Order: sequence, then C-alpha cells, then structure tokens
Amino acid sequence: MRLQNYGMKRPLSSMLRYRREPAEAQHPRAGDNIWDIGLTRFSDLIFLFNNVHHRSGVETWEMLYPDGGGFGSAKTHFSFRGQDITVKIYPRLVHRLKAINSKIDVTDPKTNNGLRSRHAQLERILDSLEAHPPGAIGGWRIEVSLQARTLEEAMGILLDFNNHVLEPETTINASFDQSSDDDSDYSYESSLHSASEPSSSGSSSPRSSLSSPTPPPPPPIFPLRQCPDTGRYVLPPVPPIAEEVSRCAIFDLKTWMNPVYKKIKNKRLEVLLVTKGAYMAQNRRMSSAFTAAGFLHGASTSVPEESVVQAMWERWVTLGLHLNPYDSQKGERMRRFLTPIVPGEPRWWEEASYTPQQRATLTVSNHLASLYPSGRAMSELFDLIRSVIGGISCPNDRGDGSHRAVHLQKYGLRGGIFKLRCGMKTSCKVVLKVEQMRGLFTMMVLERTIPHHLIQLDDDTFNMVLRLYEGDEDVVVPAVRHSYTLPQGSNIFAPGNPHYGYLHNRNASAA
Repeated sequence: MRLQNYGMKRPLSSMLRYRREPAEAQHPRAGDNIWDIGLTRFSDLIFLFNNVHHRSGVETWEMLYPDGGGFGSAKTHFSFRGQDITVKIYPRLVHRLKAINSKIDVTDPKTNNGLRSRHAQLERILDSLEAHPPGAIGGWRIEVSLQARTLEEAMGILLDFNNHVLEPETTINASFDQSSDDDSDYSYESSLHSASEPSSSGSSSPRSSLSSPTPPPPPPIFPLRQCPDTGRYVLPPVPPIAEEVSRCAIFDLKTWMNPVYKKIKNKRLEVLLVTKGAYMAQNRRMSSAFTAAGFLHGASTSVPEESVVQAMWERWVTLGLHLNPYDSQKGERMRRFLTPIVPGEPRWWEEASYTPQQRATLTVSNHLASLYPSGRAMSELFDLIRSVIGGISCPNDRGDGSHRAVHLQKYGLRGGIFKLRCGMKTSCKVVLKVEQMRGLFTMMVLERTIPHHLIQLDDDTFNMVLRLYEGDEDVVVPAVRHSYTLPQGSNIFAPGNPHYGYLHNRNASAA
C-alpha cells in the first residue's frame, strides 16, 4: 500500500526539541520516505522568479499572466549521492491560496454550468484575498526535497548537500548534541509528505554505507524540564543541528540571485516584486474582461469552446495557481501552455478586442481595483461617496417612485469583508459584494454621478475615458504598472536598499 500525506508544515524546533522522530525508522519502506525541508520569508511584496540562462535546467511556471512576463515559481534538480534532489523556489502566495481553498477544481469544465461554477469559485477566492493585508500573501519560500529514512538522516543529507555542492570548503557536523542548553527557538519546518513504492528485491540503497539507525527512544511522559532553582517547567533545548540547517546557503535568496558556486553558476535567477494592489488589479481586470467577452453566456448544458476553456485556465495562472488540468477520460494530467502574446494580435483580455464602451468601463474598474484593493478600502470609499453625494440609490430604483428611492446600506462587516443591500431589505433582493460595488461605482463615475476626483482620477485621463465611453475608438489610455524587477546580486536585506522597507523583521519559517 502506498501512503501519501500532504499537510501543513511543522517547525523543526517542535520535533527536535522533544526528540520525536516522525518516521518509523524500522519500517521496510522507510528508505523511500521523501522529506521537504525549507525556509519561508515574509514580506509585503509578492516575489516572482525567472531563470536568466534558459538552458540551465531551471524550470519556471509563470504566474500573474500576462503582466508577470514569464516570472513565477522555479524548480531545479541536482544529483547527489545517487538520488535526485529537488530545489523549489516559489512565492508564499501559493500557500495562502491553498489555505483559502484546498480543493480547487482543476479539471476542464465540460459544460457552461461547470464553467460558471469555476468562475464563481475564483471570484470567492479573490473576495477572500481582499481582506488579507499585504504581509499575509507576500514573501517567498525555498524548499529542498530529498529521500531519507528519518528526519535526522534527512537533515544530515541536506547539510552534506549544502556543504559539498554549494560550499565545498566548509564541513559541518550533522549529529545531535544532547547536552546543549540552547533554549532559542527556530521556525524552520519540515514535512514528511510521501512514502514511495518499495524498491525491487536485491537492489542496493544509495545510502547503503549508512548504518541502520537505532529506533528513537520513546518520548517522555512529561517532556518539559523542571528548573531546579525556580521549580518552573521550561521547554527542552533545541539541538544545534536546527541552527546548522538555518545557516544553509541554499536557503539564502542571494545565493540564487548572484551565484558564486560552480554547481549553480548557470542557475541564476531574476526576481520580480509585485505589490498586492497590482496583483488584485490584474486579477480583477482579467475577471472583468472574461465577463465582458460573454464567455459566461449560453445554455447550462452546452459544451464551452476550447478557447473559453483556455481563457479560464489562464485566469487560474493569473491568480497564482499554474496547475495542469486532470483529464478524467485518460486518467492523467494534461499539459497546457499559455497562449503566446503576438504583437498586433489582441488577446481576449486586451482592450483592443472590446468596444470603446467596454474599454472605458475596464479602465475605470482597473483604476478602482488598484487604488482600493481591499474590502476595508472599498468601505472607506463608500463612506466618502455617500458623504459627498448624499447617498447611493439601489440599482433597482428606476426613479418612478415605485422603489421609494431607498439608499444602499452596509452590513456583515467582518475582517474587512462586507456587503451592500437595499434599505427595503426583504422587499428588495439586491445584495452587492465588493466586485459588484466596483462595477456600480464605475458606471456612476462614467455617468458623472460620482465626481471623478473622488476616486483620484485626473482630468486628462477622465476626459479620455469619457470620449471612449461616448464611442471614440481612437483614444488610447496609458496603463500603469505597479511591479519592478529586483537587480541581480542586490542585497535586499541591506538597510540602504530601497526595497528594505518592504521586508518584515520576522523569523523565517520553513517546511
């Protein structure tokens, strides 16, 4: 029987402090255990990666399509001690997305009803991200995957791999020091995530030179230590190997941005920094374009066109999940590729493929999404608009007196998430979420009900948008980017670096 367990990451300190070995060292398949040991850094910015040398063996999965410019997650392989060691470098955003929804349906929709269901699922994820501060989704993670019987053996292999491949002039003792009195805590984590199929009989293990480890002693009934002076119970010390793992150069982003070691000189990475506002604006722009293109129309049981299915998959890539859809008929995953951007040929998300009115609507909507990316920001904008124009009428109010001109009201305030509903309550079924509010405010700006200066839209841009809305096809509104590339070799941790302020002074955590 094969067992796979992909779960939450656990700090190394919690396992090493109590001398609890998570694996069964005496199990006949223990040699096929695969361990993930890595380091997570926190930031207010989303970190995306791309390889400089395209023949370096570094694979990249693009995210934030199409503005990501090929940047996303990176993965490379090394051969060490007869086994394949994988190094993955990816944005921390991936963990946040999986925490919001761990059961994302990545199969291709067979009907329009399934397409609308996936669209609604993606919109719910975006609504949830609205309430997250930038520090909750920013940062990056470097992770090493390798085979070992136990966690102690895995850390020993990791240290040897770091020393011999990256720092051949250095050696570190990878054994436990049971007498250490170091009470410092480390937030490095490890995860045992699979036990592979047993190897064929008679085959030798790549680590046959290692003696079979003795089974770990059973955990103490009460693992806390009692201080003889105060009588208080304190946590046992963390073995020094945790600090040695924390110093591995392979977990340092500067190692990959400006590599000086022979084995990774051709694996140089570039880093793209993206603000949360730009990330949300790009996703909202793709969402608005997907809806404006009419992809969600049609009979529920009709089969969507391949171009529509491809567009839906590209929206997942923009969100940050570059997943290959599962083909239930063939029982395997399909390999999808992003549509290449050809100059002069507008894609489905580009303004050139829309009418002037749609282009004007998208321009104002994208402006609102970039300036007011969170639910709290939209709540403040709602209060500001209401204080200036005296209230926002329900969309069902046609001005004939039948609706009694009741204004919209906020409700359900919780963690930055809220909705608007008509003051008539049960008599009117209108309920607006954040994205629907943005659409309502967009139309009110274009119809001059809301002064454009309230949403910080300058006169020149508003005049161009207004000409578009009135049908002038020759107007081109310039776009604004909110991302920038981190120069190769730059020290992002130096106080003099302009990007230093975006990094939190928090402990890193690894898994």
